[in-house]
Amino acid sequence: MTTALLHRLLLSSILFDHDQGELDIWLSALPRLSQDADLASRATLLTQQIYLLSFLDDCFRRAIKTPYRYIDDSMPLVPDYFSPSKPHEMVCPVIMTVLEQLNAKILGELISTDAAGVVMCWLRRAMLGLSGKMRDGKFLEAVVGRLRGTLDAAKEKGQSRTGLRAVLKGIRDELHTVFGSVEGMEVDGEGPQIPPVFRRI
Repeated sequence: MTTALLHRLLLSSILFDHDQGELDIWLSALPRLSQDADLASRATLLTQQIYLLSFLDDCFRRAIKTPYRYIDDSMPLVPDYFSPSKPHEMVCPVIMTVLEQLNAKILGELISTDAAGVVMCWLRRAMLGLSGKMRDGKFLEAVVGRLRGTLDAAKEKGQSRTGLRAVLKGIRDELHTVFGSVEGMEVDGEGPQIPPVFRRI
């Protein structure tokens, strides 16, 4: 499925009524190949796309079915952050669906670490794009905190999930670069090395 087709399908949904230009941010975060990619890289990308599109299809269906539920879920992350008078600063509610489903699938062991890494790397690129429309980093920092909570809960359940904290650290570092110091968003437990399978995403 091409990004052009996805654009036509999603633009008419209620999810982007607040800012139709935001859809381009979400779609531009999808993994792409360079023109000189070898066969192995193409096979890896195909696997990643299958992981990601399956996950996102579920998330977008849920968000389209009950958008106001996920809008309501986003409000407590940073109380009084979004204003109805500035809809362009709001964020598509699917970000809350992604957090919800990633949490449920990781803790329920319904997603492999590789697949979770693909989703988190996509979210990393999407969040970097979203930072361009945000007045500050508070909301995105709260998203990092929610992701960290998921990984902490997974660790408590004895799941290693190797590499995911490194991806999370990458998100935190990018927010630090864009917005300055990101207080309270330290990600402990792993060094900065992202596993090779995630670096190719």
